[in-house]
Amino acid sequence: MKILNLELLAFQIFIFVVVVCYSWTPIAVFCIPVFIMIAFAATKLKILNYILLSYVVLIFLVMYTLNNQIMYVEWARNLLFIPLIGVSYVLGDWLTRNSKLIRPVAMCFFLSSTVVVLYTFLIAVPSDWALFLGERRGYMAREYLFFGRFFEFSLGVTHLNLYINFCLVLIVAAMVNFGAKKIYFFGLFLFVILGLLTQSRSPALFALIILSGYLIYQFSIANKKTNYLLILLFVIFSMVLLLSPIFMFSDIFSSSRFSAEGMTDVSRLIFFAKGWEHMTSEPWGNSLLYTDPTMPLLNYHNTFLSIGNRIALCAFFIFLILFLFSAFQINNFKNVKLKATLFLLLYFCFHNFMIEDVIKFDAFVLFVFLVLVTYVRRMAFMENRFGNAIK
Repeated sequence: MKILNLELLAFQIFIFVVVVCYSWTPIAVFCIPVFIMIAFAATKLKILNYILLSYVVLIFLVMYTLNNQIMYVEWARNLLFIPLIGVSYVLGDWLTRNSKLIRPVAMCFFLSSTVVVLYTFLIAVPSDWALFLGERRGYMAREYLFFGRFFEFSLGVTHLNLYINFCLVLIVAAMVNFGAKKIYFFGLFLFVILGLLTQSRSPALFALIILSGYLIYQFSIANKKTNYLLILLFVIFSMVLLLSPIFMFSDIFSSSRFSAEGMTDVSRLIFFAKGWEHMTSEPWGNSLLYTDPTMPLLNYHNTFLSIGNRIALCAFFIFLILFLFSAFQINNFKNVKLKATLFLLLYFCFHNFMIEDVIKFDAFVLFVFLVLVTYVRRMAFMENRFGNAIK
């Protein structure tokens, strides 16, 4: 077997483990063979760039702020953040040098996420329908999905929606690159329905934004722009017609997240405000989630705030800057398909960073973002150096 194939296999194993495991522990174990496989090629890495420096600063912040972590689980998770950062940088750089292997890597991400979604709906949810359909809207999960201890609490459907949204964005990205095939429309329909079954607003909003983005992309490159403009207006109008009865008959749908009461729920804003208060009062990492007895929190429902609280205020700004720099660089790419695909992935990360604490149980969203940032920076460097040679 060629070395390149061994590297691909090592990355695919690591990707599968990161995506399907709710526990962070396997990250530390499975990153070892990945590092061994690519150690000999370390000289190929572009070491002097702001992304690598940012990742090094994050690692030092993790190490420096460990003493401020009161709860063991927080400090352990922060330590496991280090190998995830390392592998993300290596994989992002590796993909730019082996662009023909992007497709099998993307397929590994997609199949792993699909396994989580189907297993949850076919195995986990039927074991406790009352929990899934109740006010808590959750499901019982094992630490390693297929085996391991059950968590003492149920996972909310927001975690499930992360995987559904990721499958949606990869399908739309495939439509951008390979055309609108029937299998893609079937996949879109399936995952949109599964998202709506979770009774959450996030997958509905995400699907609308992603599909609108795809239609805008088609509008920008098509000769018959009027057709795509009309389709976009039809999609938006259909969503309004679909949701309007829910608002009109709010007494019937009072328990739904799509009801008028659910749409005007501002509890997340309260969580955000509390997260900002904690972060600014303890800027070098803290475990202040449980300090207010009148409003007990399991997480801040926002990844930026969670990173700022659990690592450091400086880390909060590093992630914001990485998002902004990545968006700016993607916008300057000349390859339209590449630009659209990367914007889709970047929006997926931003959307889920804003609505959930993805470092708690869903390390794969962080992994996708860190790989994406590294890939975008290296591609921007190559395009500036070689111009239109990049396809």
